[in-house]
Amino acid sequence: MKNKTKRRAVKLTASVLIVMVLLCVWAPSAHADSICKRAMSKCLVDAFIALILSGPQVSAIYASGCFNGYIWCLTYYVDF
Repeated sequence: MKNKTKRRAVKLTASVLIVMVLLCVWAPSAHADSICKRAMSKCLVDAFIALILSGPQVSAIYASGCFNGYIWCLTYYVDF
């Protein structure tokens, strides 16, 4: 039973990471927005590494930090 739950959590985390990467890549962009996208993609690579090394819970927390950083970058860095 635990093995099924762990697999389901890993699949869910991987799916969320893939969707986040796709949203960042295909979102309409300005020139400065590419800086935010590049930072987001690098951060999500680290989140994927955290998934492999530490498990889905740590990876989900890390990915949420990446997403929050991307929103901050769009809000405060690109607008100025």
